[in-house]
Amino acid sequence: MRKVNKIWKSTGIRNVSALLLVGCMLLTLAACGGGTTAGGATTAAAATTAAGGAEAAATTAAAAPSSGGAKKTIDFWHGATGEPEKRLIARVNVYNESQDQYEVVPLSSSDTQKLVAAISAGGGPDIFTVMGESVVPYAAQGLLEPLDDYISKSGVNVDEHFDTEVLEAGVYSDKIWGFPNYNQIIGMFYNTTLLEKHGYTVPDDLPKTMEELYDIAVACTEIGDDGEMKVLGFPMYPYKAYQLEGTYAFGGDLRPQTPDGKGTPVVPEQALRLALEMNMKYRDLYGREVADRFISAAQAARGTENDPFLADQVVFMMNGLYTVQVIADYNPELKYGIMPIPGGNGEPAGHSRLENSYHAIASTAREKEGAWDFMQFETLGEGNVISCLVDIKLPASKVIAQNPDIQAARGFKEFLAIQDTKNYIPFPVFEESGRLMSLLQMCYEDVYSGAKTVDQSIEDMKTAVKEMKVE
Repeated sequence: MRKVNKIWKSTGIRNVSALLLVGCMLLTLAACGGGTTAGGATTAAAATTAAGGAEAAATTAAAAPSSGGAKKTIDFWHGATGEPEKRLIARVNVYNESQDQYEVVPLSSSDTQKLVAAISAGGGPDIFTVMGESVVPYAAQGLLEPLDDYISKSGVNVDEHFDTEVLEAGVYSDKIWGFPNYNQIIGMFYNTTLLEKHGYTVPDDLPKTMEELYDIAVACTEIGDDGEMKVLGFPMYPYKAYQLEGTYAFGGDLRPQTPDGKGTPVVPEQALRLALEMNMKYRDLYGREVADRFISAAQAARGTENDPFLADQVVFMMNGLYTVQVIADYNPELKYGIMPIPGGNGEPAGHSRLENSYHAIASTAREKEGAWDFMQFETLGEGNVISCLVDIKLPASKVIAQNPDIQAARGFKEFLAIQDTKNYIPFPVFEESGRLMSLLQMCYEDVYSGAKTVDQSIEDMKTAVKEMKVE
């Protein structure tokens, strides 16, 4: 039985600062102390520092049963490596120390073919992490254990934790096949220094629409004497973010517009056309090759100390919560802010992709009850709070989102406010999700390169999509 209260069964979430400290201490086996922020939330950097030199010892600790008696082993496969893996091991140790029935043994393995082959052969892990777009295909192949009976027996209130759209990727044939442990949505980062340099007052003059954003972007773009772009105004970096978020900002939605969400994915012609035309209008204003050279160099430096957003060379940027850690690591003095992506053509602000990472139980799991217990820790309980704080992830659970440490952590409040608009749009979840995303990207790429006109590119996408079916 677990030694700690199952906090996922209540609406109140206790402060987990102590748990974070315990995790760090377990990771380092008392070799060093853990660093915490003023608000009590351990940062990813602190967890990484605390982990230095203790990886082998931590791995041993995670795998070794406690002296309190034999525990049932839960094999947990995940994709984390390096510093994230060390933090995961610390989190697993918190679970292992909290109860006397199960011992979770983590294994880093990102080889999806190995995973599928192992489960298909009757082996593999008890529980594993999987991206949301893979849950339905895995369930269709018989690789996953449905959770409905476990949910019912445990009394878990699914609606209390997850909005319908958040859980959508885990539902197939009217059954739930996994729980999300974090959400990925996209917000708009803006560079305060550049805006003020060009006469804009923050936050009063921030754009409320994509049309306003375009005008500000043009006013803030800087071209050097050599004809090269020195400051990018329009949010075309990171390169692929605009392809989805731009489409959504103008009201696009690729999901079948049917009551049950099944049928042929939609090619949102009007939204695609408006998003592409605004993008190309900006490119053509300065020269497509000029814009492409800036973006190419920016992509090469993305997430490093030379990231152009950190160097006051990018005004607006569509990106995720993890960006706050990049800023903290390389330029903590940067003047910036976070806002919802403005809507275009009368759409509300806050449209964004919604992606999730899931935990799922293998259909061949040897310890299914134990895997379910650990899944609750990871997705509904204190493990989820720890994971979101140290790995800078937005919690999928509405209950976890109200935790005071989550609310106080840098950047979380702004992204939770964006999430609370509920204007996020899940990408269609079906076996050809990856191909559909590639077709959307190709629609943009063909126009960027001049290979096709906007109308031609949209028509070709419509032709390719019409045989697809979301079931």
